[in-house]
Amino acid sequence: MYLRTLKVGLFLICSLLFSVSAMANAIGTTQRVIKDSAITTAVKGKYIKERSLDSFDINVKTQKGVVYLSGEVNTDEQFNKAVSLATATNGVKQVDAADLRIKKGRLTRADLTIVASIEGNLLRHNLTERNKIDIDNVTIKSREQEVYLTGQMKSKKEKNQLLRIVKKTDNVKKVHDEIDIV
Repeated sequence: MYLRTLKVGLFLICSLLFSVSAMANAIGTTQRVIKDSAITTAVKGKYIKERSLDSFDINVKTQKGVVYLSGEVNTDEQFNKAVSLATATNGVKQVDAADLRIKKGRLTRADLTIVASIEGNLLRHNLTERNKIDIDNVTIKSREQEVYLTGQMKSKKEKNQLLRIVKKTDNVKKVHDEIDIV
């Protein structure tokens, strides 16, 4: 009798632990879905506010913090702006724009994504950090996944911050630094 009661008790405890574990997993999944929905809404909101983009031509989907963009834009600039705004959105881990097409594009999608990601990372840095990076006199270009930086900056410290951000950007193979300190 004691052994049978013990078995039933152990069974009930195991069932309870399994249920609690399943509930915790479900809550975690629900929280992630809600967070992903919030990111999607924030990105779409930025697109609606941006007059240079036709927000109805860009589809946004978020999974585990990765934003997937699809649809069509008219120009390289619109592609860059779409990726840049998504990258700068709070909570975004990465932006995948492989399915976002350019109707009249000249550069490869990889190069456009690199430039837009750099610009988005710079925007995020300038919104969240005290030490701003002024790139008003800097040109950022990418060809065959090599980034070319030209122009002028005010300090070596600021330039080094920019270089760190550029080098951390996904798919950058090499950085050509031709920035002068003035």
